[in-house]
Amino acid sequence: MDIENSRISAHQVECLRTFLKNTVIQSPEILLDTLCRINRILKTCYLNSSDKNALLYCSIIAKHQQILLQFLTNDNKFVVYTVQKLLIQWILFLSNKEDLDQIDVIENQETLITSLHNIHDTFLENKQNISFGTETEVVLEIYHQVLKDFRHLLLRDRDEDFEEIIVHHFGWRILNILNKCFIIENYMVNGHNTACQTVPNEILVPSLSIIADIKKIEKTANMIDAESINGIMNVIKSLSKKIDINMIHICNFLNHGYHPVIRKVLKILLLVVESKSNVGSTVECLSGVLNYAKRIISISDKIQLEDLLNPDDDRIEFFDNGCYYDCNGKKIGLSLEIVKQLVQIYLSSYLSIVNILINDENSRNELICENTRQVLTDALELSKDFTPSMKLLDRMFNLYVNNDNDLINYMNNVLQLSARLRKLAELPEMINLTNGTELKWILETISSHFDPFLQYCTPHIIFLKFLQSIGFEHSTILDFLISNETRFLEFFVMYCKYLDQNPEGFRTECYKFDKEISNTNSLGETDDYAEKACPDEIFLSSTNELKEDSINVIRNDNFSESYKDGNFGSRTNNIEPDLDTINLVNELFCNLREVIQSLMDKHLFPYNASSLVKRIRKVEETLNSLNY
Repeated sequence: MDIENSRISAHQVECLRTFLKNTVIQSPEILLDTLCRINRILKTCYLNSSDKNALLYCSIIAKHQQILLQFLTNDNKFVVYTVQKLLIQWILFLSNKEDLDQIDVIENQETLITSLHNIHDTFLENKQNISFGTETEVVLEIYHQVLKDFRHLLLRDRDEDFEEIIVHHFGWRILNILNKCFIIENYMVNGHNTACQTVPNEILVPSLSIIADIKKIEKTANMIDAESINGIMNVIKSLSKKIDINMIHICNFLNHGYHPVIRKVLKILLLVVESKSNVGSTVECLSGVLNYAKRIISISDKIQLEDLLNPDDDRIEFFDNGCYYDCNGKKIGLSLEIVKQLVQIYLSSYLSIVNILINDENSRNELICENTRQVLTDALELSKDFTPSMKLLDRMFNLYVNNDNDLINYMNNVLQLSARLRKLAELPEMINLTNGTELKWILETISSHFDPFLQYCTPHIIFLKFLQSIGFEHSTILDFLISNETRFLEFFVMYCKYLDQNPEGFRTECYKFDKEISNTNSLGETDDYAEKACPDEIFLSSTNELKEDSINVIRNDNFSESYKDGNFGSRTNNIEPDLDTINLVNELFCNLREVIQSLMDKHLFPYNASSLVKRIRKVEETLNSLNY
């Protein structure tokens, strides 16, 4: 059926009125069929809200929306699930439609949020009564879906009515009510985490999802002019502060043992670290990750540490197939996805700390505390269990190579951390500041921790492995530069600058790379990584040149559909053994520059990439000057 061109009939309106007025208990089959039909018709109303019958249909739902909420107590789970979908559809309808003169949107939203919140409060008062769990799970899922839509609203084009549009959204009411009664605080008694014992997993997982939603909304809102949404930012910051204050308790959920809970917690920790909003929270996140890593190491007699990074074992990416227990007999959730998240949080935490040491004089002194010293000492001690080697580097690279976002974030973290540590070493005047002795100890501890790792995992070798994984195909690089699904543009520009400033280091790594390939070919073997295939907006703060060229301008409508859809080519390893790596890289940059320039000349490239072309040309000149 063509929903967009269909119209609501008077018969459909009358059927809805009869259904909602009928208090007789109906069979689950009839109930399901009717609710599904209402959901489909509501979608039609959304596309044709100016239609007289569509407005009447919505008015009837608005008048009887409390009856829909009553179906959440139905014994049939399919009925409950269908009502959940219907309520989400209805709430988003009220949030995003502007021409609803016949409906008091504000009153309906207030009634709904009060009813939904009461369901959640009832659960908190009766945790042992499982009958309240299903309703609460539905409420939390509704919150999650609406907050996700609210975050997308923040990314839309803004005009003079932007703040009014935001306040009109149901997500704003959810944020306000959560600000008054923060979810995680309700799971704690006298400051102790009791969720592991008293809250069902079906409730805990979506609750953690909402906490992650709040941190994502904060990240998105920080990109907006704060003055235009000042009141909204105050609520978001208040919620975010509550998350930061409870970071120790959130980290305690890592001891839960249930794989989805652990993944949600790690997602929250990564968002907190990347937000760089609170020094203490960053240190707490690092501490939580270290404690969890220690538990993993405690089972090293049952599983080899390097095997944790092996994508070919039986622990598939997202699901916990293994069953491991620490020395205290508690289950440890473990999967490739968890290991990936642990590494990302670890690198991001240190990157945040190093950035504070370099750029934020006001926050430096916040690092001077016993907790920071203990955490950094523990991290340095823990690193001794992971002896850096090419094999470990290969395994770590393979861990990320199957997901574009994960791989690029990993490469970005390695590049930025390497560059920042180099800059940190150039700041000896820090030791002359107040608390200089302690700051010097932090600096030396971080350097001691990462120097061995960065000898193997340099930005150059990571980039070369990435190029090998895509077969040195410039077309794949072009796909990444065009897509705004990853932060590849940020990484690529920063790496070009890094290469231009460190050409000798690049030549050394190319020499090692060629030698390794030569040795591998002579043995008739294939490198592990050679067989593997490799929210958010484009981030441009790393270079003012690209900002000046408005690199993130509106996309050209005539651009090819394959680039719009982000259909990246397959990654294969087709390196010619008779060509050296420097020539391969130089040829790739040359082909890439020519294609970008050609597309720009035809007005087919989605943004002005003039400065990017200049940067690539400069890299070509640097590579041409190199020889073995």
